[in-house]
Amino acid sequence: MKRSSGFALLAVLGLAGVLLAVAVGPGRLPVPQVFAQLWRPQVGTREALIVWGLRLPRALAGD
Repeated sequence: MKRSSGFALLAVLGLAGVLLAVAVGPGRLPVPQVFAQLWRPQVGTREALIVWGLRLPRALAGD
Protein backbone atom coordinates (compact mmCIF):
# COMPACT_ATOMS: atom_id res chain seq x y z
CA MET A 1 0.00 0.00 0.00
CA LYS A 2 2.86 2.38 0.74
CA ARG A 3 4.26 1.96 -2.75
CA SER A 4 1.03 2.96 -4.47
CA SER A 5 0.53 5.98 -2.21
CA GLY A 6 4.11 7.09 -2.89
CA PHE A 7 3.55 6.77 -6.62
CA ALA A 8 0.30 8.72 -6.35
CA LEU A 9 2.09 11.50 -4.48
CA LEU A 10 4.83 11.57 -7.11
CA ALA A 11 2.25 11.73 -9.90
CA VAL A 12 0.40 14.58 -8.19
CA LEU A 13 3.63 16.53 -7.65
CA GLY A 14 4.66 16.01 -11.27
CA LEU A 15 1.26 17.13 -12.52
CA ALA A 16 1.36 20.16 -10.24
CA GLY A 17 4.76 21.07 -11.66
CA VAL A 18 3.51 20.77 -15.21
CA LEU A 19 0.44 22.89 -14.45
CA LEU A 20 2.58 25.51 -12.71
CA ALA A 21 4.99 25.68 -15.64
CA VAL A 22 2.12 26.04 -18.10
CA ALA A 23 0.38 28.69 -15.98
CA VAL A 24 3.52 30.76 -15.49
CA GLY A 25 4.56 30.41 -19.11
CA PRO A 26 7.91 29.77 -20.71
CA GLY A 27 10.71 32.08 -19.72
CA ARG A 28 8.95 33.64 -16.73
CA LEU A 29 10.17 31.17 -14.14
CA PRO A 30 13.98 31.18 -14.41
CA VAL A 31 15.89 28.35 -12.79
CA PRO A 32 19.14 29.61 -11.27
CA GLN A 33 22.12 28.08 -13.05
CA VAL A 34 23.99 27.66 -9.76
CA PHE A 35 21.19 25.48 -8.37
CA ALA A 36 21.06 23.46 -11.58
CA GLN A 37 24.81 22.85 -11.42
CA LEU A 38 24.90 22.00 -7.72
CA TRP A 39 22.04 19.53 -7.74
CA ARG A 40 22.10 16.80 -10.36
CA PRO A 41 19.48 14.20 -9.45
CA GLN A 42 20.46 10.57 -9.90
CA VAL A 43 18.82 8.80 -12.83
CA GLY A 44 15.89 6.60 -11.82
CA THR A 45 15.12 8.31 -8.52
CA ARG A 46 11.94 10.08 -7.51
CA GLU A 47 13.81 13.38 -7.48
CA ALA A 48 14.84 12.87 -11.10
CA LEU A 49 11.24 12.18 -12.10
CA ILE A 50 10.07 15.35 -10.36
CA VAL A 51 12.84 17.42 -11.94
CA TRP A 52 12.08 16.09 -15.41
CA GLY A 53 8.38 16.67 -14.78
CA LEU A 54 9.24 20.31 -14.18
CA ARG A 55 11.71 20.63 -17.07
CA LEU A 56 9.73 18.85 -19.78
CA PRO A 57 7.14 21.59 -20.46
CA ARG A 58 9.88 24.19 -20.83
CA ALA A 59 11.81 21.91 -23.17
CA LEU A 60 8.73 21.28 -25.28
CA ALA A 61 8.06 25.02 -25.43
CA GLY A 62 11.55 25.51 -26.87
CA ASP A 63 12.82 27.45 -23.88
